[in-house]
Amino acid sequence: MDNHNLKYEWLNDFDKEMLALSKEYDVLTSPSHNLWIHQDDKVMVYERGGLTFAFNFHPTKSFTGYFIPVLEEGNYKVILSTDEGRFGGQDRISESYVYETVKLDDGRYGFLIYLPSRTACALKKV
Repeated sequence: MDNHNLKYEWLNDFDKEMLALSKEYDVLTSPSHNLWIHQDDKVMVYERGGLTFAFNFHPTKSFTGYFIPVLEEGNYKVILSTDEGRFGGQDRISESYVYETVKLDDGRYGFLIYLPSRTACALKKV
C-alpha cells in the first residue's frame, strides 16, 4: 500500500469507504432483495440496508441508459462508486446527479443510469 506505483492505496481507500458504508447502513445484517440479474449483460442490481447496489461485471460493455429497478418511487443519488477518481477510477458516474424514478407499464419503478464496464455503485433514496 505504501508503494504509490502499485496503486494499492486506492484499493485500501475504497475498502475503508466500503466498510464505513456497510456499518452506517447496516448492510451486512439487513435482508437482501434481488431486483435484477441479466446474464448476458453481466449486470446485477439488489437492495440491502436501504441502499440500491448496481454492478456491471462486463469486461468491455458499458451501458448508457441502463434501467435500474428500485423498490420505492422517489429520487436517488450515488453515494459510493468504484469509478471515483479517488479510488483510481475515471469519474464517469456522477455523484451529484439526482435520478428520478419512472413507473413502467408493469408497475415497477426505476431510473436510467450510465453503467460503465467493470464498475459498481451504491445509491440512496434522497
